[in-house]
Amino acid sequence: MEKYEKKAKRTEEVEIQMREMEAEMKRMKKEMKERELAMEKKETEIENLKRDVLKSEAKNAKMQLAEKNHSISQNELLEKITNLSDQLKSEKEKNELMELKLEQNEENLKLETREKERGFEELRAALTIMSNEMESIQRDNRNLREQIASISEAPPTSTVPESPSEGQPNHHRFALFRFQRIKDSLYHKKQLKQAKEMIEKLKSSSNLVEIHQIADYEYYQFEGRLLKYTKEVELNIQRIKETCDVSAVTPLPDIPEFTKRFINLYWRVINQQSITSSEIEASDSECFICYVEMTSDQKTLQCGECKKVTHFECASKWLKIHRSCPHCRREMLNPEEFPNLGQ
Repeated sequence: MEKYEKKAKRTEEVEIQMREMEAEMKRMKKEMKERELAMEKKETEIENLKRDVLKSEAKNAKMQLAEKNHSISQNELLEKITNLSDQLKSEKEKNELMELKLEQNEENLKLETREKERGFEELRAALTIMSNEMESIQRDNRNLREQIASISEAPPTSTVPESPSEGQPNHHRFALFRFQRIKDSLYHKKQLKQAKEMIEKLKSSSNLVEIHQIADYEYYQFEGRLLKYTKEVELNIQRIKETCDVSAVTPLPDIPEFTKRFINLYWRVINQQSITSSEIEASDSECFICYVEMTSDQKTLQCGECKKVTHFECASKWLKIHRSCPHCRREMLNPEEFPNLGQ
């Protein structure tokens, strides 16, 4: 089930990437239109240049006429005409080169668009496969729950083993197979690797110390929940193997996943939305580690340096690994290991 929750998240990420790619295509189309407008502008400039040439030629005619009156040198007039002709030729070559570049850019844009479209098709195909796999796993999980429920509700049977010929279903084998599939999906720690990649990407996208602290803690919590989930699956497998009794299994804990607050923060940072330390700062009544409201009947721990308050249990879990305040990084001791020195 953990695998498919992750696949669902991956599907969501892929859909977001698709929307980003569609936005990129819109931007590229907009650039193409801008280039077409630039080309039209250049064509207008060429027409203006032609008119300027005509004006220059008219001016040259007037100059030729004025030559008689002002004794303008024929050589000077020819030199000016030659210069104007050279300028016109140079401008024409520039325009032709610009048109060629525009054509090349247009071809490159079309090629990129086709590649993007192929990418979209591949993503859609991947999403379809992931969706089909998820539906298959969900069906398996529903069948497993129904099978376990039917066994737990069934009346007691004789302690004498029945032969397979009597038609009794091998419920424990069915359940064992389902739990083994879950274990196999967790074997390569793919979920943990994906979580680590998200954490590293988030930390590399922001220089805020608070974001780095939140990312480290989220990964620590995710890793712990995944380990607990995996151990519970293995224990259930062992129970079924030892007892051949489906009713001996215990419910699995919640599937490990990042908190909604972290996911929202992740996408804000990845999408380069502006964010400040004050926006992610916990209020005085919130635990700085888990961001859950603290009540008066809960045991808490306060940092002597920055005065941040956290749940005693949250602080204990954090300090077992980090030995420092999660906010100011001042050295702190685990209150469970050193009850008289933890403060």
